[in-house]
Amino acid sequence: METKIEKQLRFLKAYVVISSLVFGVFIVSAFTIQSRKQKFQEIDVERINVVEKDGNVKLVISNKERQPDPIIAGKTLPRDSKSPGILFYNSEGDEVGGLIFDGFKKDGKVEAFNSLTFDQYQQDQTLQLVHSDSNGSRLVGLRIKDRPNIPLPEHAKRLEEAGKMSEGQEKSAAMKPLLAPDRVFVGKSNGNAAVWLFDTEGKPRLKMVVDASGNPRLQFLDAAGKVTYSLPESAIKPPK
Repeated sequence: METKIEKQLRFLKAYVVISSLVFGVFIVSAFTIQSRKQKFQEIDVERINVVEKDGNVKLVISNKERQPDPIIAGKTLPRDSKSPGILFYNSEGDEVGGLIFDGFKKDGKVEAFNSLTFDQYQQDQTLQLVHSDSNGSRLVGLRIKDRPNIPLPEHAKRLEEAGKMSEGQEKSAAMKPLLAPDRVFVGKSNGNAAVWLFDTEGKPRLKMVVDASGNPRLQFLDAAGKVTYSLPESAIKPPK
């Protein structure tokens, strides 16, 4: 007959064997999970961060509430308004553009927009593909902006300081290097197919338009917005 000690030894041996097998299966399963791609038919999330191996964020997909504030030149800035979309980040962790969108009715009026932007280094958007609809006033096209060579945190600070100044030449001089004027628009505005070119102060200087009735016109404007030359010559009114 087995002694009590022999029974205990046999139990311990069986326990060790079973434990080793279970642990081995666990290790193999863990390596298998890590080495294979995960596949989901459907997943609900509020935010996804795409990161490099070192943890640096490169892209964020989020809903409206979980959209992060912009980081520019290493500083977090307040975002004027938040929308669902996708945000892009460079190797320094700064936001460099993104895709945002929304659409709704408010008091029976349509407000809708879609915007894909690319930002100047340590600045704001300099290239934009945009669609907007504000109660029937529609704009669709490509916009190119000038941006000052000032990091956005410093730019925002100087704009705030200039905004507090009294109207006059001193304020105008302080604001001039901070402007971010449109330089090019190619698209459609309220039924007009248009190409608009602007000067460095954002004033339209050349407008090429085909209106909703199919009438083409080309207009040159001075800094005050007056048409100085047009083709055909009968097209004297500047397009809207």
